[in-house]
Amino acid sequence: MLFTKIVPNCKKLGLLDRNDKWLRRRFEELGVIQFEDLTDTSDEYQAFALGENELTSTKIA
Repeated sequence: MLFTKIVPNCKKLGLLDRNDKWLRRRFEELGVIQFEDLTDTSDEYQAFALGENELTSTKIA
């Protein structure tokens, strides 16, 4: 679960391919590189914000 958040955010920041792809190779060794294309945290925050707005608008109505 932890790496499902760490790996996509490292990719978004460009850290997977820096320093001769050192971090990418380490994630490959750990077997967690497959998480690189999952949703990163900033996209999740936007989805949560949209969900909160929908909840607020339904409570008002």
